[in-house]
Amino acid sequence: MINTGLLKTKTHIPRVINALILGKKIEVPSLCSLLQNTNYHISLAESTEELELISTQRHHFELIVMTDSFSEAPDAKLLSYIKQHLNPCKIICLSKNEDEENERLLRSLGLIFFGSYQSFLVVAEKIINHEPKVPEKMQTELLGISFERATLSSAVTQIINAGKEKKKGLVVTPNVDHVVMLQEDSDMKQIYDNALFRYADGMPIVWLSKIVKDGSLPERVTGADLLIAVCEKAAKADLNIYFLGGNPGIAEQAAAKLKGKFAGLKISGIYCPPFGFENTPKETDWIINDINTRNIDILFIGVGAPKQEKWAAKHSDRLQVGPILCVGAAFDFAAGVIHRAPLWIQRSGCEWIWRLASEPTRMWRRYLIRDSQFIPLAWKEISKSISSAYSSRIRERSTNAINRHSTR
Repeated sequence: MINTGLLKTKTHIPRVINALILGKKIEVPSLCSLLQNTNYHISLAESTEELELISTQRHHFELIVMTDSFSEAPDAKLLSYIKQHLNPCKIICLSKNEDEENERLLRSLGLIFFGSYQSFLVVAEKIINHEPKVPEKMQTELLGISFERATLSSAVTQIINAGKEKKKGLVVTPNVDHVVMLQEDSDMKQIYDNALFRYADGMPIVWLSKIVKDGSLPERVTGADLLIAVCEKAAKADLNIYFLGGNPGIAEQAAAKLKGKFAGLKISGIYCPPFGFENTPKETDWIINDINTRNIDILFIGVGAPKQEKWAAKHSDRLQVGPILCVGAAFDFAAGVIHRAPLWIQRSGCEWIWRLASEPTRMWRRYLIRDSQFIPLAWKEISKSISSAYSSRIRERSTNAINRHSTR
């Protein structure tokens, strides 16, 4: 690690907070000069070895700046390492490389700025003093569902703000299987219609939105990703979390791993209900009482769809909590009991093949038979879009013809 002794905080600043710059000292003097005039004490790491050394020293950094001059390119792997081992409040990337795909990925993982140093100067003051804003709630109507037009990062901000306000409501992540399920289950359809937030968990849904909608969905937001990302931000916001679900011992394993990863995370309650609990009033009463006595801000339920959604909706009025996230097998993923597909498989839309290969006995009927019903549903949406576009073109031509005639 290189501590830049000459870059000390001005003595008239009452509070010293830490910033870490990843890059070569000779390449970042302007950035150092800019930050030394703020209330930041600057440290510098020029290589991955120095970064690893810093991560063992348990410093808390308010701001981390990734640059092109660091020994490793600013990418998702580096950002994930920083978040896991240093857990900073704000991360920015100063890069001359205009890679839109990399920028989108980094922003989805929590980056708050990506661009050149010159473009950073324009907004430096706002970024240095950055506080996350409540994202505008925008939706895309597709397949009979009002999906939030949100990235993982903005979804987490919406949920954390709801937790701070104790704003109660279900948070669901419709995937292809859920879309098919809603065609036959009117109770589930009503629950989804009344949910607080609905995020698209399925690349086919995201792809379909880009084909048929101008306001397309930016990316996939899964329950498994939300569990980890929300816990990370909840630790910083001092929010109380409750885990309900999972097989015996699984939620405890997930909680232990997440607490080890995110300092200050408060998982104030964990319970694995017995099979059939949803049909046992005494068991339900005990669960609700246990949750309500723990001042829970965010409740995670992982007992599988549609059970988790129906139980939560039925007893929502009795639960004294903020948002209720229905996350399916997310506890298993977080505990490491079930391994998710590599990131490139997730992005390709083929994670279902990975799941099928991992659990063929349990998953074959769902993926190979039931979910095939999604194909005609998607084609119906595409046909509607084509018909609507054609009708709009005809109306436009008619209007133009009328206008030309009226000017003669």
